[in-house]
Amino acid sequence: MISSFIFWSALGLAAWTWAGYPAVLRVLPRRAEPVAPAASASGDDVPSVTIIVPVHNAEHALARKLGNCLALDYPSDRFTVIVALDGADDGSPEVARSRAARHPNIRLVESGVRTGKSGVQNLAAATADSDILLLTDVDAVLEPGALRLIARRFRDPDVGCVTGRVVWGSADNPGRANSDNLYWRFEHAMWEREDALGTLACASGTCMAVRRSLFRPIDPRYGDDVVLPLDVLGQGARVTYEPALTVVEASAASAAAALRARARMTLRSLRGTMSRRAVFSPLRRPGLFVSIVSHKLLRWATPFLFLAILGFAVPLALGGQVAALVVLALQVAWLAAAVAGLLAQRAGVRVPLVAAAYDLALENAGMLVGVTRAMLGHHEVAFRPGGR
Repeated sequence: MISSFIFWSALGLAAWTWAGYPAVLRVLPRRAEPVAPAASASGDDVPSVTIIVPVHNAEHALARKLGNCLALDYPSDRFTVIVALDGADDGSPEVARSRAARHPNIRLVESGVRTGKSGVQNLAAATADSDILLLTDVDAVLEPGALRLIARRFRDPDVGCVTGRVVWGSADNPGRANSDNLYWRFEHAMWEREDALGTLACASGTCMAVRRSLFRPIDPRYGDDVVLPLDVLGQGARVTYEPALTVVEASAASAAAALRARARMTLRSLRGTMSRRAVFSPLRRPGLFVSIVSHKLLRWATPFLFLAILGFAVPLALGGQVAALVVLALQVAWLAAAVAGLLAQRAGVRVPLVAAAYDLALENAGMLVGVTRAMLGHHEVAFRPGGR
């Protein structure tokens, strides 16, 4: 029966994505980790780093970001900060010029008109002459030892990209930050296992370092955190995760902002991933293919799987299938909890369980919008509501 086949297929794919694949990652043997050469006593092998900070309208965040970068524990003659201004029309250019006039480590590049985050990252990378490019967001706070951790990872000549651990914080919306951190703990555990298996193809745009020799200009329609790791893998280098490399990022200020951000990220990430299909060919790199399909493509398909499960569980439950009835009851309970979470939020109250259900529903709604827009051929270059 077709309805039964679709129901069980959708349920199986959802279960594999969120439970089966992570469980398999935990039991697979780790690959042998190469031993990186030790640093020389003289420090002559300290690589030069260019920190690229794309900015649209974020003058207050930019002042804090530049202070954070200048306080990093790294030889001052071995790193540069490039502020990449993306058609800013607030006080960001003045902040950047004022700091650059006082600090030789800071430089500016300006697009003049909006080109989007990826566009100004390309502009900044073209002017860099360092060994490593560190791409980071204007509202992300790097820990003092970030550059030393990155440099240590790049002593392995096979490593082409290093990403770190994102911790979310918000003084105005701590509940949203707690939900973000719950999700990202799950995500980082998967990154760590995929890194150990040599199939990591993810990175965080808030803190992503790439060998300059491996950097390829980013199509402005795609996100850097998707295409750059795939470009690195396509050139035969590794993407690696450094859990000690911590960066603090601000959570979305509102549910509407979180929904827009998830829809935008899904749109740009899906289109960017599919533009690099040759990199994860199932014949040439089966392990990488399974990783990307399980970790990325099926996760973006989750809202469609949930809708299929819900739609086909109804007739099957009415027909007497106990399993379908149980699944239907669980989905209805989740949806009811999500509605309760929405009502509680509007009342200014946050109950952890129903808030988590609401946040999960919001994430899936964003992915649903993003995937639908990608399938309709839409693209988004510049992020209008925020600072980047």
